[in-house]
Amino acid sequence: MSLPLYHPSSHAMIPPTESQYASYLKRAESSRTKIPARLSFEEIIRNSTHSPCSLDDFIDYLVYVERSAENLQFFLWYCSYVGRWSQLPEKEKEPSPAWRISKRPDPQSPLRSARLGEGTDKLDRILKIMARGLMTTTTTTPSSPQQNTPNTDRDSRASGIGTNFSRPRTPAPLSVVKEGDRDEWRWQPFSAQPFRDEVTQVVRHYISGSGPRSLNLTDQDRTACMHALQHTTHPTAFLPAFLAADTVLRGHSHPNFIRRNICNSNRPRIMFARALGVFLIGLALILDVILILSKLNRLVRLSALPLWYVGLYILLIGGRGISISLYMNRKRQLRPWEGPDADAVRTHSGAKMDRAELHNPTKYPEDDNKRNTKGRSSPKKESLQAFGPTNDFERETWVRSYEEKPYWQKVFDVSVVNRNRHLRALQDRVVLKALLWASFLVVVLTVGSVLIPSADLY
Repeated sequence: MSLPLYHPSSHAMIPPTESQYASYLKRAESSRTKIPARLSFEEIIRNSTHSPCSLDDFIDYLVYVERSAENLQFFLWYCSYVGRWSQLPEKEKEPSPAWRISKRPDPQSPLRSARLGEGTDKLDRILKIMARGLMTTTTTTPSSPQQNTPNTDRDSRASGIGTNFSRPRTPAPLSVVKEGDRDEWRWQPFSAQPFRDEVTQVVRHYISGSGPRSLNLTDQDRTACMHALQHTTHPTAFLPAFLAADTVLRGHSHPNFIRRNICNSNRPRIMFARALGVFLIGLALILDVILILSKLNRLVRLSALPLWYVGLYILLIGGRGISISLYMNRKRQLRPWEGPDADAVRTHSGAKMDRAELHNPTKYPEDDNKRNTKGRSSPKKESLQAFGPTNDFERETWVRSYEEKPYWQKVFDVSVVNRNRHLRALQDRVVLKALLWASFLVVVLTVGSVLIPSADLY
């Protein structure tokens, strides 16, 4: 069972080419000037934005619309992994050295070589900064000798994301190992490297082509990751996969997510508005033709101006997915997966709200400086967990209920208050452009209608 509105995008089937990656990078740079800073990719990842642009809304969009949620799931896991890796003692990092990627340009894929080289340098700088900050914290904070001793049980509990992963057993002291066997002993990947069990599960989930959340990687990137992860668990081993997911998220998914959220109505309501706009334009055209064929004064043809203006305005603004009535009331329609129940809907925090509260914007302060962002970093939504089943929604209950819902109920579906003022600013821009274009076209059509000579047929 599939919905006509929510289908896989083309890039989710075929791995992007180097030219597509380049276009994604250019689009990500151009989006920095077009998208408000409060709706940037970084702000959404921090979950510091209001619905419908929160992190939960982003993962819902990737699950139900683009069908590429594995990119964000792997991205969030990798960011957490880099943070946990930087907190490891240096002795535990030694069995897993950084995986060095050749910076020499590849004649067959120079763009990929440049992208990997820049990513490696950036990751090295991040790890150095985090390690320097950790050293500063440990040197300035007084602690007892017992606190300085690493507690492997405590660290293993803190390092899991949805699943508990235990670190490998502490290896024997170097004094016990013979001098000639030290180098060989240090390169036992499955017994001495940190986070080996977790890395193995990530490979099965995301890197392997048959995994439940397999990333849409090229054969070259997939092979490079598999080869690197056979030798080390250092974050640089995941770099080709991370850069691929990061590029698609920043240059493709995030701009499309913001553009889709500008739409405040669903497809049935948009189609209804477009039909209404075409109907009004048709009435204006018929009225103009009748007046042109008559003997009446040419200025009488100005009576078709309101029909021209309203019809064009509805058609232009409907082309961007905005309903005028919802826009004027600062509302938006609920997505089908957000809550089929009309009396209560789920918010991004998982709690339920009454419809009266949702329709009252005064209960939700929009001052970004007063927002409480504590506790938002830990993902609560099941689809945000690093490990889980395939991102498939075909068997969810709302799919059948939404398809069986009558068309007119979809047109006038439940609406809630849009509390994101930055998104409303983008909507204001779209509405203003539609208003100016409608005014320009109405002036052209009206002047052209008045200048046409009368046929004097009746």
